[in-house]
Amino acid sequence: MNQNQDTRPDDFSDIAAQLAEEWELGNESNQPVVTTPLYHYTSAVGLIEIFRSQKLWFTSLFHMNDPSELRHGLKIASRLVRAHVKDDGSNIDKARLAFANVFERILRLSEPLPFTHFLACFSKARDELGQWRAYGDDGRGFAIGFAPQVFQPDGEAITAPGGALTIRNVHYDADAAEANMRPRIDRALALLESTITSDQRVRDLKSAAKSMHRIAATLLVELLHQSLAYKHEAYRAEEESRLICMNVREDLAKHVLTRARGATLVSYIENDIAVRKPGNVIEIVIGPSAHIDAEDAVGSLLASYDLLKQVKISRSAIPYRSVR
Repeated sequence: MNQNQDTRPDDFSDIAAQLAEEWELGNESNQPVVTTPLYHYTSAVGLIEIFRSQKLWFTSLFHMNDPSELRHGLKIASRLVRAHVKDDGSNIDKARLAFANVFERILRLSEPLPFTHFLACFSKARDELGQWRAYGDDGRGFAIGFAPQVFQPDGEAITAPGGALTIRNVHYDADAAEANMRPRIDRALALLESTITSDQRVRDLKSAAKSMHRIAATLLVELLHQSLAYKHEAYRAEEESRLICMNVREDLAKHVLTRARGATLVSYIENDIAVRKPGNVIEIVIGPSAHIDAEDAVGSLLASYDLLKQVKISRSAIPYRSVR
């Protein structure tokens, strides 16, 4: 082994750091500008608690109401990673296969990732049946309409002590999701293959297992972050936007709380939201199955915070009655 090989950095183990720097993990600089109100669907209890505490719950990525939302994007990612395996018996292809296996093992979430995500969901649709049924207590709840100013990157309406906040509009196009993920996967595999080709020390894939694990984990964190912007086209009517809190796992850990959802324990964090500041909430829409006197109840709630004249009260126009 020559002197240059002895003294140069271990490129293989540095790939994860290089990718994290290229992708600026945890630092979203290209956010969409919110120009229309966004609505947060919730139950009667949720409505009261949000105004009382001025806090909004951000739920763990892995405890969303519908786990298939996450699986949709990650299935695409797994397929794209596996597509790099050529089954030609070469050392590089053995490395591709080993990487795909490591990636899929982490993908099964049997091991913790270096970054973690918590999110709160909103919709551009102020009166959408799917949202009422899934998040608005089967139509008996409410939709809080937040003004665009609440979601401005430099605004102070929402603060997150545990991590940076980013807003993402959800897209419902599988081809777009694949086009977004493919160059990231290609980049990670290209660096891996280039290093294996040039670095004569990387003879035994087992000796590179830890580095390969870091690369796969870094790629998965990036793809998880990107997956949050894509859902199956069947959900297109939701017109969803997601407010995401992302940070290093250790930095967010002290802010994580736990609540019960049926028989399941759900991880979440509380972020401050200035719902009682005039102008931040512009409307409250009452669900199609809410009680007949819900308008009066919402009016009383708003009046208790001197917001009755500031916030419009509307009722859903959807002819739906809860069966619960």
